Amino acid sequence: MPRKVEVLVENNFTKGLVTEATGLNFPEHAAVEMWDVTPKDEGVVCRRNGFEYETDYTSTAIDRNESVVASYMWKSAAGDPNENLVVVQVGTDLYYYTMNSSSISPGKESFTTDLDAKKVSGATSLQVSSHLCDFTQIDGNLYVVHPYLDPFYVTLDPSVPSITETTITIKVRDLEGSLDDPYAVDERPTATVDSMDINHLYNLWNQGWANDVQEDAGTDVNPVAHWDTDRTDVPSNADRWWIFKDATDEFNTAEINTKTWSTGEAAKGYFILNAFDMDRNAVTNSEGDSMDTKYTLTGETQAGGDITSVSSGANRPRTIAAFASRIFYAGVTADGYNNRIYFSQVLKDSSRSGLCYQKNDPTDESFSDLLADDGGVIVVPEIGTIYKLFALKNAIIVFASNGTWSIQGSEAVGFSATDFSIERIASEGAISRSSFVDVEGVPVWWNFNGIFTVKGDETGLGSSSVTSLTEKTIQTFYDAVPGQSKLYATGAYNHTDKVIQWLFKSTDPADVSDRHIYNRVLNFNTGTGAFYPWTIDTSSGVDVQSIVSVEGVIEGSEEADVQMTNGDTVVDSSVTTVTVNASITEQIDQTFKYFCGTLSSGTTYNYTFADHSDTTIFADWVTADGAGGVNYDSYLISGYVLPGSALSESQMNYVNVYTNTLSGSSVLVSTLWDYVNTTADKRWTGTQQGYKHDANHNVSIRRLKIRGKGQALQLQMKSSGTAPFQLLGWSTKVLVDQSE
Repeated sequence: MPRKVEVLVENNFTKGLVTEATGLNFPEHAAVEMWDVTPKDEGVVCRRNGFEYETDYTSTAIDRNESVVASYMWKSAAGDPNENLVVVQVGTDLYYYTMNSSSISPGKESFTTDLDAKKVSGATSLQVSSHLCDFTQIDGNLYVVHPYLDPFYVTLDPSVPSITETTITIKVRDLEGSLDDPYAVDERPTATVDSMDINHLYNLWNQGWANDVQEDAGTDVNPVAHWDTDRTDVPSNADRWWIFKDATDEFNTAEINTKTWSTGEAAKGYFILNAFDMDRNAVTNSEGDSMDTKYTLTGETQAGGDITSVSSGANRPRTIAAFASRIFYAGVTADGYNNRIYFSQVLKDSSRSGLCYQKNDPTDESFSDLLADDGGVIVVPEIGTIYKLFALKNAIIVFASNGTWSIQGSEAVGFSATDFSIERIASEGAISRSSFVDVEGVPVWWNFNGIFTVKGDETGLGSSSVTSLTEKTIQTFYDAVPGQSKLYATGAYNHTDKVIQWLFKSTDPADVSDRHIYNRVLNFNTGTGAFYPWTIDTSSGVDVQSIVSVEGVIEGSEEADVQMTNGDTVVDSSVTTVTVNASITEQIDQTFKYFCGTLSSGTTYNYTFADHSDTTIFADWVTADGAGGVNYDSYLISGYVLPGSALSESQMNYVNVYTNTLSGSSVLVSTLWDYVNTTADKRWTGTQQGYKHDANHNVSIRRLKIRGKGQALQLQMKSSGTAPFQLLGWSTKVLVDQSE
């Protein structure tokens, strides 16, 4: 049978792992399997470096019993670009590590934050230890929320060093009032102040009737009491006291029957309450004299708790974001609170971070306007449980269990209290907040259905949409990750390499502690769109429990000789070289750090940080293993090539393997024919060494004789022992049967 010759060249692996293709339409530059390798932007595939403790690592013993673990990079603390700290949550405590060098662990500070001591009434220590904090920063301060803690911010004093923690009480105006008021909006009850329903009286006070005003006799009186004295009824929820002013600009009950009776609700919000403990009895007794004394309420008693109050119980915001010079809070899971997003007034200083209300009294006769820099509460009735707030350039994105919403100013000009709109941009939402990664101002996150990101509208009007990154790439791989593991995946982004890394478990976690012991890494190159997974060995006893991306600038000093302009060294009278302390600046390149530990006894871990920056070690945990480290298999299986267009058989006699020349390197080459999936089948050929060691050439070329034939062809490239490899690609001539 006649044959034709086809030349096949594979010199690009930038597409990484792809599972969403068939054996007949597989894309170029991708692999059907890929583990523990790194496809570089230029097309080279390298063996990943080994996981290992930092060069100058130190360890700290921490008891971790049923505890979550998380980490956060606090940049430019106290407004100083040289003060960068890694903040680690282990259960009920926050630990702080100052970046003094490229090794993080030696910078552990003596101060910590005791989260358990901050838990709200009704919360348990287990609830604190089993839930993650969320962090943001503004004006050099670190802001922290937790589902069972009042929010707080941390201020660093670098000179000591020490920290100060300040609790934030989120306050709002009572714009709703008591819903247990039994009267219709425009109903003026036939009653006295003493006998009317106390909830109605509270609503009147909250609608501006609590202030003393000047009455027609020229004295200051309370308008409710004055109305009560002159009439047989009391004001309705539609009445505003200042409507009933006479020609002398004084409150006059004689004007009541001469005015048009409004049927619309009066503005509310005179009282300012704790957002999560809206105790209306307490606030009405906080005006100096108690209200029952002030208004001679002989039949009513405030202290008895008669006014209906609202509370979120032990629940507090679970997510926080800094946006538009404000702090935003959300994620309270209590009924009636789940759909509320709180935003502070524009921060002139940190004391305003809890003031989520307008400064002007909305019930005031003259100065009730809402101002652009005011705080407030946004209610989105259709929203479910809010997991994450994320600030974009011109919008804040709200990720909830039932979708994603965008809050922004009109025409994308920015957010203000007087100008914002709410738009639902997708039905895809979130399942947790730990997987969220900030990729240069754009969120990327996991949910049960895939990995998603927000894509901006190219028109520039600010509208956004949600798009899947996995649907056409690794969806099958992603679907195999257990649902519980997706809930607790955690990630970080390295903007130098343009790579996201997520830590996840390949099996369902057994308990709270097991949720944060990871044995897999999913990498995503945001530039090339390539996904590629890694394994993390756990047999050595090292448990990787969190990830953070670090970078920074460190200022220091070193002793330097003083030299004259001609280059001669300056000496003193005793011929001793004159020296000075010269200021130096060290740039710490961005890199991933892995918070990890070994279990020492009971539930106590010896914690430290690890990385994978050592380019000479291709085994994991050399220090912990103590015997050369733990080996791992790095390999890829190429996509399907159909030389005969899936109609004719082909035969490959030789293949040229191209690799970068590396000392001690090795790559084992196998050929797979006709979609074989087991080495037990003869169509999966035996391995051959693909490296030719020639120090005189930058690129090594090795020609291998390959046996076998078939309609579909693949190559496997695999590591050997702890040797590295840098694979450029391969080329071959294939003999294809010609059909008659």
